[in-house]
Amino acid sequence: MREASINSASVVIPSQITPWLAVQTRKMINAEGPLDWHDVSFRRGACAEENLVKLPEGKYANAIATACDDLNDIQQRYSGDCFRAASCNVSDIAKQEITATMNLVWDAFSDAGFVLPYEVIEEGLP
Repeated sequence: MREASINSASVVIPSQITPWLAVQTRKMINAEGPLDWHDVSFRRGACAEENLVKLPEGKYANAIATACDDLNDIQQRYSGDCFRAASCNVSDIAKQEITATMNLVWDAFSDAGFVLPYEVIEEGLP
């Protein structure tokens, strides 16, 4: 799902943000070029401040806001790993940080009582 396909009406549906983040972070972990690494902004779309403030207060909203900040930081700090398509090599530490961030989000997702639709589970998301 591309960032442009998430409009402001759909991003405020809390249960849709975590699967969207999972898709974006999986792209980053498996990046083969700069477009894969930089395809998403963790400051706009689902992570835009105006969308984050619409989430119900609590652990899940905090986890999403923290993940957006952390993923933006990771994306910026490790952008040199994937600056050129010919030498895109996402470091193991970057992959570990992305995975750790998403693990916290998935924990909060579960604690909030959200579940993935059956067809998403079948596709192997997270």
